[in-house]
Amino acid sequence: MKKALLLMFSGIISIATGCGQQNQVQDSFGALQNQQINISSSKKLRDVKAPIIKLTEYDLKGIFKLDNSSNVYRERVLNTAIRSLDSDIIAFQEVDSPVAFKKFADKYLSDMKYNFYTRDNQTLGKINMVILSKFTISNLESINFKKNDISPITAPTKSVMRMKIQVTPDYSFTLLSTFINPSTLANYTLAQRSKDIMDVKLFLKAFQKANFGEKFTVVGNLGGNPDSPDLQTILDPRSSELSLHDAVSEDIGVNEDSSTSHTTKRPMRSDYVLISAGMYDEYITKSVVISRDAVGSNDKTFNDASDHYPISIKFDLSLANQNPIHSR
Repeated sequence: MKKALLLMFSGIISIATGCGQQNQVQDSFGALQNQQINISSSKKLRDVKAPIIKLTEYDLKGIFKLDNSSNVYRERVLNTAIRSLDSDIIAFQEVDSPVAFKKFADKYLSDMKYNFYTRDNQTLGKINMVILSKFTISNLESINFKKNDISPITAPTKSVMRMKIQVTPDYSFTLLSTFINPSTLANYTLAQRSKDIMDVKLFLKAFQKANFGEKFTVVGNLGGNPDSPDLQTILDPRSSELSLHDAVSEDIGVNEDSSTSHTTKRPMRSDYVLISAGMYDEYITKSVVISRDAVGSNDKTFNDASDHYPISIKFDLSLANQNPIHSR
């Protein structure tokens, strides 16, 4: 049986609507921006003949820099990695410069008919995010968290973007993409990280309460392993009021095979895909894939593209609402 794991968050939301065109709205981080890589493809939904969609979470540390430059070699291998994934939706973390990412996408990915979504803010640094989607996104929102009062770090240390994804005229779900700094960040203490984790937890708790039965999935880098003590307030079903399922832990387990960071001294998984009870029926069991290069292979695509491996999961829309809501 699939185990229930949980997640919750807290903050203030600013809303950007009408994603068929470019829109901006001010929040504490700056403006939200919605752009399309391929404008002609953004006018209509992807033709879904088979009701199966593939969602990927991908942390891209260090490719796209704050000065809007990028690593040319890593751009090339990232292009290869994205094409190999062939996902319908990709949520990227640690995109220091969305401007540099947009240039990369225009150069390499225009034929893949992705729509491009991000915040229009170049000061967020490593907590910035980009979404590539073959489906229309609306109600793009940025969560406006108050500064962590016990942290000496002036830059934001956590981030959440929320959006509605319209897969077919009859099926949509909410995607929450999030990032929380790891405790290894310079001058960032465990107490400060715990405060950030609690803020994120309380937001999601409030969101689920206001949207009971909502189909949603949380993706992102939570900065620690599933067994990290500081994450148990989110992941331990015994201490949470929510019913989110950690797809990687359920499909692969909490072990070395589930690690996503390949440059750390010991195997580490800081990347997550957490599925709500309302969307759990559609989740295809054992569909989770952590994309790595084959052992002993000369192909170093995923090793060289980032220090994180991408996590992909599949949903079968034909299974929607066939069973009661899965909760603990």
